Amino acid sequence: SGGGGGGKVVVGSFQDNALAPLRDVFFKRFTDETGIQVQYVETDYNSWYQKAKTDGQQKSGAYDVYIMDDNWVPEFAAGGIIKNLDEMGFKVNQDILPKGLEQGYWPPKSGPRLKDFANDDPALYAIVIIDDVEILYYNKDYFTAAPKTWDDIYSAMQSKAKPPDLYGWSPRGVKGNPIVMTYLPLLNSYGGTFVNDDWSPGFNGPEGVGALERLFQFIPYMPAGVAEFDTDQEVQVLLEGKCMALTEYTGLTHRIDDPASSKVVGKIDCAATPAQEKSGPAIGTFICGIASGAPNADGGKQ
Repeated sequence: SGGGGGGKVVVGSFQDNALAPLRDVFFKRFTDETGIQVQYVETDYNSWYQKAKTDGQQKSGAYDVYIMDDNWVPEFAAGGIIKNLDEMGFKVNQDILPKGLEQGYWPPKSGPRLKDFANDDPALYAIVIIDDVEILYYNKDYFTAAPKTWDDIYSAMQSKAKPPDLYGWSPRGVKGNPIVMTYLPLLNSYGGTFVNDDWSPGFNGPEGVGALERLFQFIPYMPAGVAEFDTDQEVQVLLEGKCMALTEYTGLTHRIDDPASSKVVGKIDCAATPAQEKSGPAIGTFICGIASGAPNADGGKQ
């Protein structure tokens, strides 16, 4: 939007290197175009989730805009922590990919719904700012071609991995969202789902069990202590040349051929996540909502 009347918006976020362009480039451009100053506050993921949730529930007005993980949207929208953007007259940029846009609706446009919201019309509560998808990263020294199936991955690690000098797989293992992002490409590829359309558990059938059993097969070829691994620890093993493959979001592509980050420049390649019945990469977005108690909600909407 052009022109502006000044003022300030306070944007809160968790720390992530993917947000550097927003912080360093786009906020400055926004101020130039609107006259609205941006105060950007970031902290670690878990602390920010709790701060945003408390601020929205109490409508304390510490923030105008929350940068969120997309899996927060159901709780934050259903709980009145963020505002209904449709009711605010928010105009959606038509260049946004439909699947990314759908992450901001509550209740969801498709798939299972909680009974209390089964008959509600979907409304937009959050808008995606970064669309992302998990892909496979693999070291070409150990694969003659891009692995197409989980069988290909498992067979290669059985024959070539030699822990602790060379691991077959490096996962995010921390409880909560990190381990879910490790399991999800497997679950999807086996045709499983976390929740069925009737809201019954979807991961306790043969698809979910098969995906979990496959992940368990990888454990002997993983580094010790992976239950404490998050993204930094997971990718470091790959970039040191001590891991054959892993799944991660596309932000890692900036580092695999950077000599300042990687000891295996030119050796890491990328492909679709492996298939079982199908390829099933996880979709992840960074997504923004306007705080329920935002002092400058109109500025946040811009």
